[in-house]
Amino acid sequence: FDFHTVTPKPCVFGATDAAHTIVLFGDSHADHWSTPLVEAAKRNDTRVVTYLKSSCRASRLSTFNTVLKRDYTECDAWREQAIADIIRSKPRLVVISEFSIGNLTREMSAAGRAAETARWQAGLRSTLQAFSRAGVETAVIRDTPINDSFADTCVARALWQRETPSRCDTPRADAANDGAAAAERAVVASVPDTLYVDLTNRFCGPNSCHVVIGGKLAFRDRHHLATAFAETLEGPIERALF
Repeated sequence: FDFHTVTPKPCVFGATDAAHTIVLFGDSHADHWSTPLVEAAKRNDTRVVTYLKSSCRASRLSTFNTVLKRDYTECDAWREQAIADIIRSKPRLVVISEFSIGNLTREMSAAGRAAETARWQAGLRSTLQAFSRAGVETAVIRDTPINDSFADTCVARALWQRETPSRCDTPRADAANDGAAAAERAVVASVPDTLYVDLTNRFCGPNSCHVVIGGKLAFRDRHHLATAFAETLEGPIERALF
């Protein structure tokens, strides 16, 4: 899961003699779905095999790594080997989720954002087509909202100041990235045997996206799910994928 690894190291969750296999493939935004996915899989005689690498999306998209301060060539090499290994294993389903706006910055012009979005769409389409042509079904889970504040510290501060945690919510227009989701959905719709799973209504209403849901902290930072809240999404994940 570190930056320098180029050889995939899959992890297996569930019974070795399970009837089916599902693969979870992508970056940390895939990893935070592992908790509900593994539990849902167990209930359906399915093992989960994970192919995960930090800051490395499943989409065939070369990126700059801000920690390494250079092009993330390790990601490209790792991704290609992971795709080949997954296709060779012939799972029942590949589940993908990723930091969909990770290549966009606030400083970009409208034209720059459009160009980067198109480049990401092309990379996602290439990955999905590789699986589709190999006869492997794929499900893409829409990315989680990106909050304005770090949920954990913001909520702690709000409670300390005897304010409601809702002060840490972010307007949906800023958090949900509906435009990126529409671009992603269009790619998924263009590739056979590919499903789009959108659970945004678990986080967001028409106007706001929430950081505390059902009494649980939903995020551990700005955009990664908190494990205790992720557990509550087992039912929706099971209904969507099984």
